[in-house]
Amino acid sequence: MDAVLQLARRKPVRSRAVLLVVLVATLALQSDAFFFWQFMGGGGSDCGFRPYVQGTIATGCMYPYTHGETCYFRCWFGWVPVSGDQRIVARTCQEDGTWSGDSFTCRRVGFFGKK
Repeated sequence: MDAVLQLARRKPVRSRAVLLVVLVATLALQSDAFFFWQFMGGGGSDCGFRPYVQGTIATGCMYPYTHGETCYFRCWFGWVPVSGDQRIVARTCQEDGTWSGDSFTCRRVGFFGKK
C-alpha cells in the first residue's frame, strides 16, 4: 500500500490515468459493453442480447445470459407501460436460445401527465 501512495505522490498524472483505466474497465465489465465478445469468438450468451425497448430498465440479470436466467423489465420514471397491464414484466432465457414472453413497451408521459 505504501508503494502505491508513493507512486501517487510522485506521478499524479500517471496514477490518475491508471485509476481511470481501471474504473472504466470495471464499469464496462459490469455492463453489456462487451456484447461484441461473442462475435469475436469469445464468451457468448445462451440467449444472445436481452430484449431492449427504449424507456425500460432491466434488473436481475447480467450478460452473458444463461438458460433459466430471468430479467425483470419496468418503465423508466416518466414513462408508462403500454403493452399489457403489468408494471413489471419477467422474461426468461429459454433452452432454445430465445426469450420468453412478449415485448414490453413503454411510452413517455408528457408534461403534467399528458400522453
